[in-house]
Amino acid sequence: MMQLPIRALLCALVALGGTTDAAAEETRIDVRVLARGAKFLPGHGSVPVTLRDSDTGELLARGWTAGGTGDTARILGAGPGAPRTGPGDNAAVFSTSVDLDRPRLIAVEVGSPEGPSRAGRQISTQWVLPGRHLTHGDGWVVEMPGLVVDIVSPAAHGFSVPGEEIDLVAGVTLICGCGFEPGGTWDADGVAVDAWIYRDGETVAVVPLGYAGRSSRFEGAYRPTTAGVHEIEIRAWAPRWNNAGVGRTSVFVR
Repeated sequence: MMQLPIRALLCALVALGGTTDAAAEETRIDVRVLARGAKFLPGHGSVPVTLRDSDTGELLARGWTAGGTGDTARILGAGPGAPRTGPGDNAAVFSTSVDLDRPRLIAVEVGSPEGPSRAGRQISTQWVLPGRHLTHGDGWVVEMPGLVVDIVSPAAHGFSVPGEEIDLVAGVTLICGCGFEPGGTWDADGVAVDAWIYRDGETVAVVPLGYAGRSSRFEGAYRPTTAGVHEIEIRAWAPRWNNAGVGRTSVFVR
């Protein structure tokens, strides 16, 4: 009996309605979100994570990270390619699994953590192979840039009068909640914080805010001379990590 070549045999099977599709394999994926220049974003249900097929848009998995910020020394001391997580450090993670019958180009999207950061969203894309788990070391790490600028004073839509001093106070942290202190792990002297004051769309003052004597607190003052709505935009800039953040409020002066 004549032996058919493998390719001919496969073609014959397809013609007869047979299939050569591989069985789907469970593929585990760990996703972690790292604040640029700092630690993992912590908390329970703190960061939304979505996995989709990059080509078709098919939803593959969705959930939230849960856990802690990780070990500071391990994270900041890790060399290129070295893991930043280890046993017992509880670094926040979203763990899931997808069934793949072929390689897929998968996009993971992480949203802003809850709160005032407004860091937007980050999308990372890579090939994922059936049965090749993305769980080694830190898993799939997505970096989230930005600083959180939380305006303490003035209160939103507050009132003042011309000539009255307005206290400008803001809390500034990295997105993971890590604070700035003079000479600290994240040095307050390496952060520039300024308040830009606008009236009728025009810049009327730029006020530098200095360290206020407590972690991540910066303060200054502004004295309006004319009535009107004064928009206050507080900008924070950490050049060491190319990190920026913005907070906005307004005051009615009348």
